[in-house]
Amino acid sequence: ATPQADDAGLRAAFGALSADQVAALDRAAQRHGQAVAVLMEVAGLQVARHVWQLGGSTRRVDVVAGHGNNGGDGLVAARYLAGWGVEVRVHLVAEADRLAPLPAAQLAAVAAANIEVIEAASGAV
Repeated sequence: ATPQADDAGLRAAFGALSADQVAALDRAAQRHGQAVAVLMEVAGLQVARHVWQLGGSTRRVDVVAGHGNNGGDGLVAARYLAGWGVEVRVHLVAEADRLAPLPAAQLAAVAAANIEVIEAASGAV
């Protein structure tokens, strides 16, 4: 299934959030029992939806992902986009064996989906 095309109402209601505001919301969600893995999945899905909405007929996307949870969000987005038929290439700007646990799990899911991953060490970023 492809993403819903209209989230203008949400943007109008909430506007843009700063990095500090997003971090505070993440901490509050965790205090109320929301798992970080679920937050990562939802964030990645929303990034993928936004890319899909912006890209329209674009069928190729490059994702740059680092070692932390934001990198994990990008890896989730890559997985969703690939599932929607977009050709995705991930540029990993971290050493795979030094990823935090959740991004490492997302990298494994990306590999299982046969998405091309280029590590920074290869010099191809």
